[in-house]
Amino acid sequence: MEEEHSHSSNASSDQEDDDLVQNPIEESEEETKTEKGVCYFPRIPPYMTPLNLRKLISQRFKLGRIYLEPETEHSRKQRKRSGGNHKLRYEEGWVEFLDKREAKMCTIALNGQAIGGKKRHNLFHDDIWTIKYLPKFKWQNLTEKLAYDQKTREQRLKVETNQARKEVGFYLEKVDLKKRLDKMQEKKMDKLKKEAAAEESEEGGDEDKGKQKKAKNMLKMMKYHQRNRREFKQREPVAQ
Repeated sequence: MEEEHSHSSNASSDQEDDDLVQNPIEESEEETKTEKGVCYFPRIPPYMTPLNLRKLISQRFKLGRIYLEPETEHSRKQRKRSGGNHKLRYEEGWVEFLDKREAKMCTIALNGQAIGGKKRHNLFHDDIWTIKYLPKFKWQNLTEKLAYDQKTREQRLKVETNQARKEVGFYLEKVDLKKRLDKMQEKKMDKLKKEAAAEESEEGGDEDKGKQKKAKNMLKMMKYHQRNRREFKQREPVAQ
C-alpha cells in the first residue's frame, strides 16, 4: 500500500511539473510559507526546452514556474531556409524558486559553470550556465512585463501596417498621375503634328515660308519634350 501511495504521489508531481511548463504564466494554487525568488536566464542553450531546464535545475533546487521566451517566427524561418535545425529555440527565460535563498544559491553555484553531467546522455554537457538573481522580483512582475510587451508589439505592428498602406496608396496615386500626364503629352504631340501638317498644306508653293513654319513647329515640339517633369521612381522592396 505504501508503494502504491508513493507511485501515485510521484505521478501527480510529474503532472504538476508538466502543467507548470505548459502554463508558466498562471498562478499556482498552493501558497508556500517561504518567500519565493526568481532567476533570470539571459541565454538558453540551443534547443533546450522548459522540460530540459526543469530536469537539470530541479536536481539540486525546488522549482516553481518556468517561462522561456521563444525566438521570433522570422528568425526561425530564416534558419529553416538556410538549412538549419527546424526545432524551436528559446532566447531567454525566467525560473521561479520556491525559496529565494535557493535562488541566490543557484546563481552563486551555477553561473558561469559548465552544465556538465554525463556527456553521453546530456546534449548540453559543454554549454555554460548564465544565471542572474532578480532581487525583489515577483512572478507577477513577469506577467505584467509580458502583457506590456505583447501590447507594444501589437501597436508597433498596427503602425507598420498603416504606414505600408499609406506608401502603397501614395505609389499607386503617382502611377496614375504619370499615366494621365503621359496621355496629356501624347494628345499635345498629336495636336502639334496636326497643326504642322495643316500649315504645310496651306503654304502651297512658298517653300521658304513653309520651311520656316515647319522648323518653328519642330522647335516647339522639341521644347515640349525637354520640359522638366517630376518622375516618381519605385522604391526598392524591403527585405523580409
